[in-house]
Amino acid sequence: MDIKDRLAEILSLRDEVCRDLLKPSALKAGAGVSNSLDEPGEDPDLTELSGADEDAEGAYLDALCLLLDMRRSVKLAIRRLPAGEAELKERGESCLIRIGRLAELIDQERIDLIKKQREIDADIKRILESEDRHLWPEIQRSYHERGVLAGDLKDYYMFIVSASNAGIREAHMLAAYHFYAEAGDNGQALQRLRMAYDAYEKLPAYAAREIVHDIAQMLSRGAAFTEEMQRLIDGVVSQGYAVTRTGEGTLEWDGERP
Repeated sequence: MDIKDRLAEILSLRDEVCRDLLKPSALKAGAGVSNSLDEPGEDPDLTELSGADEDAEGAYLDALCLLLDMRRSVKLAIRRLPAGEAELKERGESCLIRIGRLAELIDQERIDLIKKQREIDADIKRILESEDRHLWPEIQRSYHERGVLAGDLKDYYMFIVSASNAGIREAHMLAAYHFYAEAGDNGQALQRLRMAYDAYEKLPAYAAREIVHDIAQMLSRGAAFTEEMQRLIDGVVSQGYAVTRTGEGTLEWDGERP
């Protein structure tokens, strides 16, 4: 599971805690229970975690903080229960166990993430410091093959995005594909295409074609045509390539102008 999956699990548990424990406990105690979980499903800071691709470790830490707040609220609810409310107390103790187990899982996943990022950073450092032009495709292929065998390309794209962040130009368009096709983030995808465009003094034909193809794919998936898309296309055309925007609003690559 990644942080988005854990986030959904936390939200579900929080709603359950509010509905089945905190509100009934407050009624039994005869007073409101002071906690940070007033209304399930309404926490803007929490919902922002769903887009935390750029700082996944920070998102895990935020999730752990939320679980700690939840645990404090449950403990307070249990303490305020009047004598004889054994069922609610048992429900509260069960919630505490579930919160503790989920916190342990999230913390372990955070530690695993740090280890993976260190491995990726070391590989990227090797690429940046090497003059061997075969090293990038060799390491890239290794990550991809491991992902295919595992049935999960999450670590592969983690490597690709990190490589793009480090300025490895071969990674920019692979990162663009990840963002528009896998993560649904067209803004980041366009940023990576801009990085790819700016990485070349003279844009090679394969890179120009890929930029046009990726923009066309975003449009075919329902993206609105933006000013940045137009700027990228204008840049491709200014370097001697022909691109046609059809009446249907898509793009066609016509190759180099004669």
